[in-house]
Amino acid sequence: FPVTIDVLISCVGIAQYFDLIELPGDQGVTSVLGNSNFFAAYLGTSMPLYFFLGIGASRRRKALLGVAVTIVFASLVWATHCNPM
Repeated sequence: FPVTIDVLISCVGIAQYFDLIELPGDQGVTSVLGNSNFFAAYLGTSMPLYFFLGIGASRRRKALLGVAVTIVFASLVWATHCNPM
């Protein structure tokens, strides 16, 4: 369940980065949290959860976690290192 929430919040951030949606808050990628620092902190603190869930997981679950990590990491990079468009 937490992985699903992280991916959904990340997808909102990615959509915001590409100007598909506009949300109130600071400039840059803020997703639904309203501040890019809060967004990056939330995603950054959830990253160890993915590695913990990957220990002893099946091959299919590891593949799904890999996709989730890729989406979350991409939105984390855009939230912290890219200037707002």
